[in-house]
Amino acid sequence: MSATGTFPLPAADQALPELAVGPVSRLDLALYCGASGDHNPIHVDIDFARRAGMEDVFAHGMLSMAYLGRVLTDWVPQSWIEDYAVRFSAITPVGARLRCSARVSGVSALDHGWRVRLVLAVLDQNDELKIKGEATVRVPAMKVGTAGWATTNCSAAAGRGTLYSSQTASIFRTRSMISAGAGA
Repeated sequence: MSATGTFPLPAADQALPELAVGPVSRLDLALYCGASGDHNPIHVDIDFARRAGMEDVFAHGMLSMAYLGRVLTDWVPQSWIEDYAVRFSAITPVGARLRCSARVSGVSALDHGWRVRLVLAVLDQNDELKIKGEATVRVPAMKVGTAGWATTNCSAAAGRGTLYSSQTASIFRTRSMISAGAGA
């Protein structure tokens, strides 16, 4: 959010700032065990991991999911996140460097705000997909733009026809006129 408390509504296909983490260390895994209560020895005991057929211990999938969640919570308050779901694609070994990303897949108007849909991914330094997912964020209307609605970003996007339907653009124009004192 800006210093004035308004939220710049993103455009379709806009990327959020990435989060880079790593290299994932054995200490990270041990600390996550303690914080999460997930003490599965495959994540911290190399002998156990080898007996299970692995070369080494590896990160908890939920640790990578937590890193990915930070992309969202660095962008909006946690209370705005309506849905966050992922699918684990590959094991994350010790030493991996991860890039967590989110891209806007759609924005739709609600009665009292906006719903922003995002596609999510975690890739390692070799561009191997570790997690893919989706999230839905609800942005309250009173937090968007200077008059309670997306002003600059919305009008530009509506003009391109890539983000908003004609009905949403019409709603935006009507609410913009009302907030500017022009009446309906």
